Amino acid sequence: MFMVLLHLSLSCLLICLTCFSTSAFGGGIVINEVMADPVSESTGEFVEIYNAGDEAVDLAGWVLGDLKDQNDIIADYTKAFDIGVEGTVLNPGQYALIVDPDYKGEYNQMIEAHTNEQNFIMLVVFGDRTLGNGLGNSGDFLYLERLGERIDTFTWLKSAGGNGISWEKKQHLEIDSESNRAPSKHSFGATPAFENSTVPARYGFFISHDGNDMSPQRYDIGQEIFVGIQTQNTGFMAIDSIRIHIVSDATEGPPRIFQFPINLPPGALSHNKISWTPRSGGQHSLSIIAQVNTLQTSISDTITLAVRVLFPKFAIIMNEIMFNPGPDGPEWVELYNRSNQQIDIEDWSVTIDRNGNTKKLVDTPLYFPEQTYLIIADDSLTFKAHFPEFSGRVLQPAGGWHRLRNSGAQVQLYDLTERLIHEIAYVPDWSPNSGQSAERVNVEPVDDVSWGPSAAQNGGSPGTKNTLFSRNVLQKLHVEISPNPFSPDGDGQEDACLVTIQIPAVHGLLTATVFDVKGRYIKTLANQLPVGSRHTLFWFGKDDKGRRLPTGPYIVYIESLLPTKQEVIISKQVIILTHLL
Repeated sequence: MFMVLLHLSLSCLLICLTCFSTSAFGGGIVINEVMADPVSESTGEFVEIYNAGDEAVDLAGWVLGDLKDQNDIIADYTKAFDIGVEGTVLNPGQYALIVDPDYKGEYNQMIEAHTNEQNFIMLVVFGDRTLGNGLGNSGDFLYLERLGERIDTFTWLKSAGGNGISWEKKQHLEIDSESNRAPSKHSFGATPAFENSTVPARYGFFISHDGNDMSPQRYDIGQEIFVGIQTQNTGFMAIDSIRIHIVSDATEGPPRIFQFPINLPPGALSHNKISWTPRSGGQHSLSIIAQVNTLQTSISDTITLAVRVLFPKFAIIMNEIMFNPGPDGPEWVELYNRSNQQIDIEDWSVTIDRNGNTKKLVDTPLYFPEQTYLIIADDSLTFKAHFPEFSGRVLQPAGGWHRLRNSGAQVQLYDLTERLIHEIAYVPDWSPNSGQSAERVNVEPVDDVSWGPSAAQNGGSPGTKNTLFSRNVLQKLHVEISPNPFSPDGDGQEDACLVTIQIPAVHGLLTATVFDVKGRYIKTLANQLPVGSRHTLFWFGKDDKGRRLPTGPYIVYIESLLPTKQEVIISKQVIILTHLL
């Protein structure tokens, strides 16, 4: 009950003091800070006086009183812990620190670190052993008198926040009011004999961003993004202009600068829109830096926004897939970055079938260089054992692996914004044999492509150009034989005949057999060999048993089965076997 009555009495007193001003604030003499709840209750209380006027004032004989004690007379402090200028004269812009009569130097080190000792005086009171009647931790009223005239007051209604935290006045010449005082923000908990931590700057401001005030809601490369910014003037001088810089973490040229002429009184708010255009996809960090009144800044002038920008469709594509590796082989998918810049694939994901679980590829930054390959596999060690020549990056997805069904499935690749970047729907016919990957024929165009079984001897071509790769698909079978004639006599010259075959499809099954001119079987060069659109066979002029053959003409019979067209194309060519003269 006592505390309630004390609070009410202090509140009423504060209202009265607000109505009846003091004597011109004693020429600018004000009670500026009060330590009512020090770490050491018996020695650490202090009252700070500040001269905000234009003339020097002698404080000797002035009275510092509270609700219960009116006999504390101010005098010069001359004991062992005295620092600062001697005497009781307080010059304009100087601080006077009135300490407890039993002061033990608690604040001297802090004062020496933060102020010029010639800029303050240390005082004490006599007539009592405490400041006032002992300053109340949870509320009290102080006043300063000269010759019976009330000069200034300082009232607080609650604790400043605990031991070692002072109450500070925000603005020297404003009246004693709840809105004009605040607990110290200084790391030491107080600011004895130096500027209060709660004093507003001449030019202070705070910028913030409304998370809902961004348009559009999905951001594409090259699309202008508008950001709403709110500025509040926290200083006591008007702001007449604001300058905003936008700096991106991506190397996209100089900062973008916006200049707004405004008239923003103290405490007022303004709303402005700025914009930024991303030049690359992915996670971007935008620093928005505000400056006001010819580059005078405050500590609260920067905000940082995280913006996720969509990658273009087909920036990364699936280029080869091993969905039927056999009992001991690894399942894997080859990705190809067909863009002209490296891409961070952090938070990218893969899904099997549209209703399947999404598996994240990697949850830390991982940059995928442009025009290169990357393998995602169910087991990186098994993959490297099967393809030891592969020197690129093999990634086991952080979210786990989807089993690739031999019977076919849809595979979707999503970027960090969950935008679908690429999708394939593979079928068993793409690669009917186990241990043989399915390859894209061409990287371009990405939306008009055929797939077929890899013609690589080890079952796949990870990290290299696909064996089925072909820029142009012929409309008929084309055969080149070189040299023709050839002379397989072991002299190192023209000992082998190269039979290069181009088929009018992205892939096929190739059979090539050599006969003599009477139709007798000589040798098989290829038997249902899976090939791409172009393939080369070698003949060294021997039969199936490795025996050298006599000179003369021979017939090579070529048959190409084209699964994509469900047809067989046949060609017969003459090869002349001779000896050098």
